[in-house]
Amino acid sequence: MINILVIVANCAHARLFTLKQSEMPEIEPRSRLDELDDLINPKGQLEGKELWDNSKSGRNRSGSSAHGYDDHRCKHEEEITRRFAVEIFYVIKQLPDKMKVVLVAGAQMLPHLRKQSSKHPDMDIEELHKDLIKLSAEDIHGHLASAGL
Repeated sequence: MINILVIVANCAHARLFTLKQSEMPEIEPRSRLDELDDLINPKGQLEGKELWDNSKSGRNRSGSSAHGYDDHRCKHEEEITRRFAVEIFYVIKQLPDKMKVVLVAGAQMLPHLRKQSSKHPDMDIEELHKDLIKLSAEDIHGHLASAGL
């Protein structure tokens, strides 16, 4: 049974870990993180011309002068991130009940994960506000330990 689930995420990538206690504490006293799943947000990885027809926002040439406008790209990017947070929580809900969840995410992703977590009051959730997605499982474990999580 999973006791602690650690989700390390940013807008394009999420890694789910379980915290495993050492089976032989006399040889290996520390617990470790085992990677359970790896989720990719394809649209979260796209930039510029890959995602939009025009690579720059706010410019329109018509006639002799340039006009600025807002094409609301930020709202679209927020929606892409929100949908990815929903997908992450869908995967979490498929796992066994009665677990503690630790959310580790940066400034762009954490608010979306927090909003999704508020829809699941049955989960015991803690947060760490850091973008650790590129670190190894051992380094992530070290950051969690130093934060008291």
